[in-house]
Amino acid sequence: YEACLKDSGEDEEEVGAPAEAVGSASHASDNPMMVMVDEDTGNKYMRAVPHKGLGGDGDESWLVKDMHQELKAWGHPGGGKNQLILKSDGEPAMIALKQRVKQERPERIVLEESLVKESQANGAIENAILRVQGQIRTFKVQLEARLGHPVNDDSPLLPWLISHAGSTINRYAVGSDGATPYKRLKGRPFRRPIAEFGECIWYLKHKSNVRGKLQPRWASGVFLGIREESGEIIVGSEAGVIKSRTFRRKGSDEDRWNYDEISRVVGVPWEPVPGAQGVEIKLSLIHISEPTRPRLI
Repeated sequence: YEACLKDSGEDEEEVGAPAEAVGSASHASDNPMMVMVDEDTGNKYMRAVPHKGLGGDGDESWLVKDMHQELKAWGHPGGGKNQLILKSDGEPAMIALKQRVKQERPERIVLEESLVKESQANGAIENAILRVQGQIRTFKVQLEARLGHPVNDDSPLLPWLISHAGSTINRYAVGSDGATPYKRLKGRPFRRPIAEFGECIWYLKHKSNVRGKLQPRWASGVFLGIREESGEIIVGSEAGVIKSRTFRRKGSDEDRWNYDEISRVVGVPWEPVPGAQGVEIKLSLIHISEPTRPRLI
């Protein structure tokens, strides 16, 4: 996918006002990725997607909703006299996605297509893709070194790693103005404690999963990132992916990098719990029949 999203403020003439950019690339397995850049703050959004296009086997309604939530987290709740300009190349799949985003958002969205090979218009996207791809490679090599095993291209860990790579740049990459994209948006630096991607952690179970005062309140899971809109951590397990508000790191490297536990993680952004309906990440797992586990690592 490749596109550019611009926030033109209240007046239609102000097309040079703060902007967002959205674009496309491929990761190691050649599956497509969605890239979005806030041209005002420099925040970057990257998601692996299972297919290009909308409808049928390529239904990506989850991506439209995810982009909508990310825009809200970036300070674009929509409504009122706000206006966004969503610019892309003329690829049919990208145009269809823009139209779906327009339907999801309450404010006025103007759809534009850039000229073929218009490097100035697509420069923000191309630069973001190169930078995030470098971060993805770094995280993948680091995880493989920790585990002592390669991470396959079809591993469910990779889509989460791709998302986490873009978010990491937002939180820690300092620009020429001395600020990170996160600080430009929030007005303060990112200070939430995190673990390494793929690290085994203890997470605080949701109260609905704790029955009785003597039952354990903490469970083991795998750290997959942080939700931008809420600050909750994303936790992987052999039954699926959930979110939690609190976590603790384990004491030893042996416990933190348990290959057996990490290799059994299932769930991807468009299907957090295999076999369960819905794409929303829950606070607790929905107990369903045993999912078919692909080879992860």
